[in-house]
Amino acid sequence: MISSLKLKSTLTALAVAALLAACGDGGNGITLNLKGTAATGLAIDGGAVNVQCKSGTGSATSSSTGTYTVIVTNGEGPCLVTVTKGDLTLRSIAEPDSSGQAVANITPITNAIVNAIAAAKGTTVDGLIGAQAQGGEAGCRCRRGGRGGRPPAGWCW
Repeated sequence: MISSLKLKSTLTALAVAALLAACGDGGNGITLNLKGTAATGLAIDGGAVNVQCKSGTGSATSSSTGTYTVIVTNGEGPCLVTVTKGDLTLRSIAEPDSSGQAVANITPITNAIVNAIAAAKGTTVDGLIGAQAQGGEAGCRCRRGGRGGRPPAGWCW
């Protein structure tokens, strides 16, 4: 079961990642190390984990505890993280930090958030990252900078 603090942390991280995913500015073509846990309340054991980033892809299989680690060589975020097992498909979004590290837990809640972001942007879930790979801004209005009341570079409002 996901603790309340862990759930709040995951939701906060996803909200930040969603904002960044809408405008890009993630990574710089470095080795990305994405890890997390795939679960529905119980761990997703043996799930196929696929990562599609603005630049680069990677894959892994979740362990018996649902944990996974995916290395994306020469990658650039944001990244869409998908776990599939049988008829189950869940997604999350990851925004690696400047050293290429990111944690993306994959749960029904993160999946609902990713679906809501795609719907709000008028695109498909795959289109969230696809627009970034093509240099688009996924339909948001971005402002650069970080002074005078503007959000930091890469943030949307």
